[in-house]
Amino acid sequence: MTLDGTGTSGDQAIVFKAEGEYNSLSVTNSEVKNYTKGFYYINVAANVKTITIDNNVLSNIECNGGDFFDCRTGAIQNLVITNNTIYGSCAERDFIRYDDASANFPGVAPVITVDHNTLDGVSLKADGTKRLLYIRFAGNSIAFTNNIVTNTAANFSNQSKTTEPTFKGNYYFNAPNLLPGGINGKFFDASGIVADPAYTNAAAGDFTVGNEDIAFAKAGAPRWIK
Repeated sequence: MTLDGTGTSGDQAIVFKAEGEYNSLSVTNSEVKNYTKGFYYINVAANVKTITIDNNVLSNIECNGGDFFDCRTGAIQNLVITNNTIYGSCAERDFIRYDDASANFPGVAPVITVDHNTLDGVSLKADGTKRLLYIRFAGNSIAFTNNIVTNTAANFSNQSKTTEPTFKGNYYFNAPNLLPGGINGKFFDASGIVADPAYTNAAAGDFTVGNEDIAFAKAGAPRWIK
């Protein structure tokens, strides 16, 4: 499936417009591109059991007027972001924004999984104040594992309500604020490895990994491990 925002309203690719209980949203094996404000947007009292975003290529989603994965007044019980390639997007905004509406959703404790993704050039604001994990919903738990993150000025979070993630198996290149010694963040990935993934042609959207160590570790989106 391809979702192409060219010529559309300028909103996010997916917008929740009605409050209520939702079972699941799943976007898998797809290409999503050319949207203005972001990927999804929840600004109503919607309680979503699970959002799964798996094995997609997401590109040219500018985030002009919104954040990339953006939940303001709703709740997502399980947010699963796995095996995706995300590039040319979220230029100067937050990657995952999840505001604290917990007072309206008693008993919800969000579980957020970010695993085996290739993220290139997201949250580029030069002063390093934008965040990959701008998560403020009370009681959150986060796993950030087996990702490749390249070319970002972002920190992970500077918010007191963001729980420090479980970090494991991540690789970073030109992403100084995600690692110890970076600025603005409240925590860093002390286990992260700095290495150039040697992408075949990132400018053309080819993120095939040329670094043998990273390929052996099978980090990042599986489609780029040959």
